[in-house]
Amino acid sequence: MSQESSVEKLKSAVSDPPKTFSIRNLVYTRAGIAALFSWLLWGDFMFQLMEAVEPKVLPLLLKQHGATNQQIAFIAGSIMMLLNTFMNPVISYNSDRTRTRWGRRKPYIILTTPFVVFFLAATPFAPEILNYLQTSSMVSNFFAIFPLPPIILLFGFLVVVYQIFNLFVASVYYYLLPDVVPHELLGRFYSLFRIVSGLSGLIFNYFIFKYAETDAKAIFVVIALLYGITILMMCWKIDEGQYPPVTREKGMTVWDGICNYGKECFSSKYYWTMFLGSACINISACSNLFYVFLYNKNLGYSLDQFGKLSAYVIVLQIICYYSAGIIIDRWGAHKTLILGLFVTAGLHILSYFLITDYWSGFIWMLLPAFSSTLLLATAKLEVITFPGERYGQFCSAQALVKSIAIVGMNYVIGVIADKLQTFWFLNLWKGIFLALSGVFIVLIYFQWLKRGAHEDFRQEDAD
Repeated sequence: MSQESSVEKLKSAVSDPPKTFSIRNLVYTRAGIAALFSWLLWGDFMFQLMEAVEPKVLPLLLKQHGATNQQIAFIAGSIMMLLNTFMNPVISYNSDRTRTRWGRRKPYIILTTPFVVFFLAATPFAPEILNYLQTSSMVSNFFAIFPLPPIILLFGFLVVVYQIFNLFVASVYYYLLPDVVPHELLGRFYSLFRIVSGLSGLIFNYFIFKYAETDAKAIFVVIALLYGITILMMCWKIDEGQYPPVTREKGMTVWDGICNYGKECFSSKYYWTMFLGSACINISACSNLFYVFLYNKNLGYSLDQFGKLSAYVIVLQIICYYSAGIIIDRWGAHKTLILGLFVTAGLHILSYFLITDYWSGFIWMLLPAFSSTLLLATAKLEVITFPGERYGQFCSAQALVKSIAIVGMNYVIGVIADKLQTFWFLNLWKGIFLALSGVFIVLIYFQWLKRGAHEDFRQEDAD
């Protein structure tokens, strides 16, 4: 009897094909999914590590060279958003419609990554570059035209050039994910994605940030090189597969393309609500640029202590991310995001009143770590809201709105910091804008319920 049972099990194993996952013409076995996830997650780890360098270390470099808070906010925060305003829509619109043997996303990443590496690595060498340039009287006379110190101008120039090339990567990198990951696995993938991002931030904050003032050059150069190698390897190992052909109207001008982009993306109140809700989350994050000064100047933390406290926050988030992914799958993206926004907003508003010293700062930085992991739902909400074949286009429209808002708000927060000469207001700022984002997401949720309330809903013809 047992021998017959073993024979039946063997026949069943031979006759039943292994489980596969597919998206378009891409078909993955479980081993294929493991390989895909490994390369995407390793690429994200290095991408997040690279993205942490400028906003974390650059403000300290600028402060060392006499930059004001307004200048720091503009160079380290607003420049990227200002460039994003003009470049992201063009890159994303064309990426959606690009067809090559390598895919529609990878060509943009591969061609610009070497320039990202070079200019990121060059940034901390601005003083040495300036000393060389000023040996020329013509260059010295050119710098004399501007009211800003030459070193601040040169830092700004290097950041601008770096961000121009980085925007090609940053604009399409996240569009690659829903193009290659089977959609039934997206929820779990995004939770792993955030865990890996958290690990990247943990390593930077705990082990690297304490050297920001003494070894900035080594930090920039080593991370830039590791990033370049990893991203190019990821692109080599991942296949985008085939996309539906693009229908191009004959005689369509650039102006026609701009009008088409504007009509598709900005004629719907539904999409506008989504854009504004997302923008408010990013406006709240403008305060992150100055958190190091809040804890260093107002609360007496050393850079090492602040870096380690930031790492503890990330550890808590890593622990909670997978649970947050389960909650998103069970509750849905809308309800999870609404809960996360209002709870996190409330905690930050309370912290404005209750942070007074070293230990209260420690406690109230850790508390929002739990609820903030629910903001992971934003990624899934975008995927189920924006049209799939024009996903990059609609993400770029959202980025356009966010960029305009952030450029203005970075200036405002810099002015407030310069006027008050303190950073106590940062948590209140964060809490107010997270709560405002929650209001917008509630409005989106009610319209979603009105129109059918199913997870694969696409608002192709929203009012």
